[in-house]
Amino acid sequence: MVGSGMLEIPCPSMFQDNVNVESAFGPALKAAFSVMNQLGGMKLIFQNTMPSLGIGRLKLRGDDVRVYGTDKERALRLPEDPFYKQMAADLTKYQIGVY
Repeated sequence: MVGSGMLEIPCPSMFQDNVNVESAFGPALKAAFSVMNQLGGMKLIFQNTMPSLGIGRLKLRGDDVRVYGTDKERALRLPEDPFYKQMAADLTKYQIGVY
């Protein structure tokens, strides 16, 4: 049994000096899938930055406003990486919901 002392840890003060804003969402999602694929279930994910490390990393692609309204704008709507499409298929196959 976990003691109530664990709940009293002030989280904001634990991370107040953290300046790392990198996120490895793809590897974390794959690890969660590896653990859950035998049973299925639901995974709640809270993320406050764009994934920037490992598989599934994303780059900011909307900086050039000259692209909007041209044929090049369509490229912004296409996925950069097939990781998320394949991961969605795998999660669905094993009845795992990610919210």
